[in-house]
Amino acid sequence: MPEQENPSFATDQENTVVIPGGVSLLRNLSGVPRHGEPGQYLIFFARAAVELAETQGSKEWARRVEVLLEHYERLNELRRLGRPEVGATVVTIQLGSRQDDRRSRRALELLGYRLRRSGGTAQVEMPARGELSRRQSLAAALELDEEGMAEAVRENRTFTIAIRDDRARVVLGAKAWSELLADRENALGFAGSPTIMRIFSTFTDPH
Repeated sequence: MPEQENPSFATDQENTVVIPGGVSLLRNLSGVPRHGEPGQYLIFFARAAVELAETQGSKEWARRVEVLLEHYERLNELRRLGRPEVGATVVTIQLGSRQDDRRSRRALELLGYRLRRSGGTAQVEMPARGELSRRQSLAAALELDEEGMAEAVRENRTFTIAIRDDRARVVLGAKAWSELLADRENALGFAGSPTIMRIFSTFTDPH
């Protein structure tokens, strides 16, 4: 059944917000632990954000959010290099045509790697310092198989990266929060605004 004809899907859209790259990516990048379904994790994440702001200062949380957003901006650019499939965006690392080479080179750069050719063989370099090395945090958070990717490039095989979102059910529904987010748009969305996280935390406080 098409999504627009499925009442349960419409209800889900109304009551949930998207976590780009899923809970596992946000957990790995933010360092905020906890397992569980996306809605529960988002509550825990919001409370952790408020606690951090209170114990270390709002400037420290703002600094950490800035780092998070930089990763998510690159994630969004990476997704634009891929193609949508059921439940995921798939980015293909494949060499051959000029377009394939250019797309793959850019995808690797976004993840902190450098594509080199030596003696007719393509190789993936993993810089240990500088800007590219800092980008590798995104690759690690995506749980990318670095060795498998490097081997595929070296052997001129296709390597795919699947980026999967999660939908988190939220109190008050998605519309209320999207309206608050309208003037605070960012690459992470709902969880990328310290202000919204603080407000959200008050609505989910068990006390």
